[in-house]
Amino acid sequence: MANADNSPDSIVLRHLRNLDQKLDLVTERIEVLTERVGVLEGTFKILIEPMMTLHKRLDRVDQRLDRMERRLGLIEPPTAS
Repeated sequence: MANADNSPDSIVLRHLRNLDQKLDLVTERIEVLTERVGVLEGTFKILIEPMMTLHKRLDRVDQRLDRMERRLGLIEPPTAS
């Protein structure tokens, strides 16, 4: 009679348990990475929003400067194509 530890069922069960442990580890790591990505997204948003506001303000200043230059005759008005 074969040793119970070497039976095909026992070997398959050991491999399945090993795979289950590895899957648990991968799942845990994915959860940690998902949390870290969420933190990065929040930080990125905090950094980008003020830049977007500044960009909009600079666009408005640029438009106002163009209007003033045209009124003073410093630049030619745009021509219609």
